Amino acid sequence: MWSDKDKCGGCQYCGMDMDMEPYCVNHTVKEQMETTHNREFRYGVTLSSAYPICKYELWNQERP
Repeated sequence: MWSDKDKCGGCQYCGMDMDMEPYCVNHTVKEQMETTHNREFRYGVTLSSAYPICKYELWNQERP
């Protein structure tokens, strides 16, 4: 599940929107999505779209 401590919810790149929906703001994920879809993802990428790119390999527990 995304909210598990060692999954997306524990990553510094995971955020929540106003509807409490999680999203990913990892720069690598956003750049790949923007290139693939030829549009800007200014506020982040849904986790279901981010996971195939990240696969927890870009996961980072450190918080800024």
